[in-house]
Amino acid sequence: MKKTLLTLLSVLFCVVIFAQSVPQGVGYQGVATDANGIELVNQVISIKASVLSGSATGTVEWEETHATTTDTFGLFTLTIGQGTNTTNGTQTSFADISWGTNTHFLKIEMDVTGGTNYSLMGTNQMMSVPYALYAESAGPSFLGGKVDVGSQGGLGIKIVSVTFSTPFTTTPNVICTASAQPGTIFDDSFNITVRSVTTTGFEMIVNRVDSHSWAQDLDAFWMAFE
Repeated sequence: MKKTLLTLLSVLFCVVIFAQSVPQGVGYQGVATDANGIELVNQVISIKASVLSGSATGTVEWEETHATTTDTFGLFTLTIGQGTNTTNGTQTSFADISWGTNTHFLKIEMDVTGGTNYSLMGTNQMMSVPYALYAESAGPSFLGGKVDVGSQGGLGIKIVSVTFSTPFTTTPNVICTASAQPGTIFDDSFNITVRSVTTTGFEMIVNRVDSHSWAQDLDAFWMAFE
């Protein structure tokens, strides 16, 4: 048993990127072998996985455990991020890891008996950052849209508030332009001034250049980018 507990782990590590709906998880695959290189086949094992920040001995941001069974080749497959949270990490959920702010390392420990007497298998830098997860946590880099400004009487000035569908991580740049809706015959000129830009939205001040009111159903198009 003592010899078995010194099991070596041949690791096949892959980052799984999903382009559409981004699951909170990173694919991990390994082969469990004993000290002689013999695969541990059809065996219940326990895995503890830790995501460390900054270095191989850095802060534990996330830690979880898995109970799994090897196949006839000693192979096992996990999804890091979907195990049982040990609550030993600084983050309350896997989704809270900020992938873009630091390098990250994956530490793997195993108990070949399926218990909690874990032995260290190794710690390796996650060279391929989970880009889909990073993109989701980082927020958008570009958004755009159209606002139905409508008509305006009186002084010929209108203030419209826009809220981003997804917040930016930093205050974006915003560009706006105005256009009459299809089917109208008016050919007036408008100015749009952007103000109060935050990570969650902005305001546009729409006015006709001659400061008169307008009757056409006006649209405003906008782009926001970091």
